[in-house]
Amino acid sequence: MLKLPPVVILEEDSDDLFILRRRLEVCGVKNPVISFYDGDEAIAFFDDLARNVSPETMPCTFLTELKAFGSDGFAVIASVRKHAVFDAMKIFVITGSEDPSHIRRATEAGATGYYVKFPKIDEFCTLLSGSGCLLDGSPPVNQGPDPSCTR
Repeated sequence: MLKLPPVVILEEDSDDLFILRRRLEVCGVKNPVISFYDGDEAIAFFDDLARNVSPETMPCTFLTELKAFGSDGFAVIASVRKHAVFDAMKIFVITGSEDPSHIRRATEAGATGYYVKFPKIDEFCTLLSGSGCLLDGSPPVNQGPDPSCTR
């Protein structure tokens, strides 16, 4: 059986992590999720992975907040991009900040895209569709309140 590559998330807020995980489900992402609250732990994970990467362990995408315990999202993005093995991996910043300097810094560090929390569900699914994550192919249903915002 094919083992799916993981989605990696750096998010220091447990409620926002819940919403991101729920949105992945709504978009039909079947990949396992590996999450970190601490940027230093995320850096260590990617450093270790760079030494022992395989098709099954290569993340299909990395979703990161800019705020985190330990190293911030900027530092984590820059650290990940130091490893050529991750050049093709999509890195999306999903944060509460609309500060143009944050957008510039994230892009300079190597982010693929920058989104203010939370992108509309159809936009979120679209960004994931080009990331290499396995989507079930069904479009999200846009009826009623956003299902990712309820527990």
